[in-house]
Amino acid sequence: MNRFSKLEQKYPLPAWRIFGWLIVTLIIAFGVWVNFAELEEVAVLSGEVVPQDQVKVIQHLEGGIIKQIHVREGSLVKAGDPLMHLDLAINAINEEGLEIQLAGLQIKRARLIGESEGKAPVYPVVSRTDVLAVLEAEKRVHKARKEQVLAKVRILAEKEKQKKLDVDQLKIKLTAITSDLEVSQRKFTMSKELLAANLTPKIEHLQLEMELTRMTGEQKILRPAIPRAKAAASEVRERIKEEKLNFKREAQEELSQIEIEIARLNELLVTAGDQVTRTTIRSPIDGIVKNIRNNTIGGIVRPSEAVMDIVPSSDKLVIEAKLNPSDRGFVQVGQAVTIKLTAYDFFTYGGLKGKIANIAADSTSGDDGQTFFKLVVETEQEEDAGLNGMLITPGMQALVDVHTGKKPVLQYLLQPVLRLRHESFRER
Repeated sequence: MNRFSKLEQKYPLPAWRIFGWLIVTLIIAFGVWVNFAELEEVAVLSGEVVPQDQVKVIQHLEGGIIKQIHVREGSLVKAGDPLMHLDLAINAINEEGLEIQLAGLQIKRARLIGESEGKAPVYPVVSRTDVLAVLEAEKRVHKARKEQVLAKVRILAEKEKQKKLDVDQLKIKLTAITSDLEVSQRKFTMSKELLAANLTPKIEHLQLEMELTRMTGEQKILRPAIPRAKAAASEVRERIKEEKLNFKREAQEELSQIEIEIARLNELLVTAGDQVTRTTIRSPIDGIVKNIRNNTIGGIVRPSEAVMDIVPSSDKLVIEAKLNPSDRGFVQVGQAVTIKLTAYDFFTYGGLKGKIANIAADSTSGDDGQTFFKLVVETEQEEDAGLNGMLITPGMQALVDVHTGKKPVLQYLLQPVLRLRHESFRER
């Protein structure tokens, strides 16, 4: 038996036909599948979990000495939870001292109001012994000031009285000299007639003439002297008014300064009250403690110095990812994404669903020289709902799968060939 016969007996022809048809069928089925079957197009981005809000830097206005630290690095805190307790030491405002000063100023204000209005002061009711001493002191000041101005007024009143007496005396003198002048005038007229008849000595006539001249001069002096004396009396009277007005004006000016000082002390008292509450530093938000600057009891916190950071924790997670510029044309705001946290196995814990919230308008170059677009992804579920309730914190690394579309399998297979056709054999 020749070799062909042996092969024919070993592999019967019907078996070859069946095998051939099977191969052809598989090839046709594969061709149909690669032509109609579609695969998901995904752009894979690397990213990091970041807080949705800004990190809060905790500071203290006055600073002080650390007495107690209530948290540790990484502690979860709620808004209002105590973080650190400080002893303000020399930076503390003496609230009791301010209250004593304020009470003293209020007593002084009552005195000045009475003096400015020309009335008896109505002092506030006080019970503290240290403030009672201030009250007595202000009463003494009021009494001394009042006696001082009254003494000045009395002196000026005496002067005014004297000036009025001077006016009265001048009037009396003027009346008398006017009367005498009329008599002298008649005597002089008569003497003149007698002298013309040689019935009287000329020497007597000359004496009468001298007396008449003297009285006339005195009358001329007395007449303007009376208005001057009246003016002097009025001037003294005005000085009395001025002294009283000065007393009130000085009280009003001092009262204005006291009102300003009282307002300043009231503000300081409010600050002192706030300062008491600030001795305990509390968290302003829900979040995670990070970067505690000073862990030493008794350590010094300087005014306005950063104490620690609070990374906000919110219902939604935010991932900042880096988008390759070659994928920028296929990625848009609002596209669905799948977030895989590298800290947890995707096949065990699953991922998070989300969508693109923002894409940077321009590309950025990283420290390694790579160019990328900054992309922000928000999850569509609360952080406790995904990954079987596993903890997710800012700083965790993530892979973001952006679903950009679908492509037939045949296109995947032919793409290298088509690229080779368009890009090869072009070198010079």
